[in-house]
Amino acid sequence: MQPDGRIVVVHLVRAANGPGPLRTFIDSYTAYTAGIEHELVVVFKGFNGPPAEEYERILARVRHRRIFVSDEGYDVNVYFRVALEQEADLYCFLNSYSEILAPDWLRKLRAAIAIAGVGLVGATGSWQSIFSNYDDATRVLPPMLPQQPRWKRFLGENLPFLRRLRFVLRRRMLKGMFEPFPNYHVRTNAFMLRRETALQIKVPPIRRKFDAYLFESGREGLTMQVLAMGQRVLVVGRDGTRYEKDEWCHSNTFWRSNQEDLLVADNQTRSYAAADATARLTYSTYAWGPEADPGTTT
Repeated sequence: MQPDGRIVVVHLVRAANGPGPLRTFIDSYTAYTAGIEHELVVVFKGFNGPPAEEYERILARVRHRRIFVSDEGYDVNVYFRVALEQEADLYCFLNSYSEILAPDWLRKLRAAIAIAGVGLVGATGSWQSIFSNYDDATRVLPPMLPQQPRWKRFLGENLPFLRRLRFVLRRRMLKGMFEPFPNYHVRTNAFMLRRETALQIKVPPIRRKFDAYLFESGREGLTMQVLAMGQRVLVVGRDGTRYEKDEWCHSNTFWRSNQEDLLVADNQTRSYAAADATARLTYSTYAWGPEADPGTTT
């Protein structure tokens, strides 16, 4: 199926974040044309009644439709619930901290998903593996005081072994949950897919941040499910260039160089942009390993 039909853009507004992130998104949404017809759906998450006047002033600038949901779970639960309940041909999901950075942003994403064999596109992707990043060996062992009870002294004498055991067990657990580096995954801050694909995605209950990490980058997460369907996953740059998963590091869209080709920013890309050179190198190494490049800081 060629995705030529109705496009729904879903933006999540969480009550706990206040109106600031919504203002940032709407400022960017009105500053840059989407380049293609669509419907904007604003999902209010965790509001105990109508939005305050400040939210109304911000949203008065755009035509939109509203959905209200509880604050239970994380953003991806809401996204796939919308896909189930709100029929469209294509969905573009933008999280609470999304900020559009270029004109024709939606048209560029839509052009990528229209390519035969492509099942998922995003504004950013990463190779980061929580399994490969895991390293507990650098923890400093606390000194044991002589007046401590016998059981604490026993633990202190055996602490290196116990910590090593914990490290081994955690490592084994994470190995079963996450692919080793390079662990290809489209980040869920801004992504697009067809409804027929969305309805095939298995979305577990996401109650903790770790559950969200699993869905984004785990062995049974979003990207891996799409790849298992025999479909490709692409990252789309600000200039419209499409990158296959092995090329994502060269897109300079996430935690690399100065993120020059980033199409949609979020809190994670802002953290990298604001960091010093040492922190940026750490970020970039997590995401890209030997292909890391911290760019230049001002």
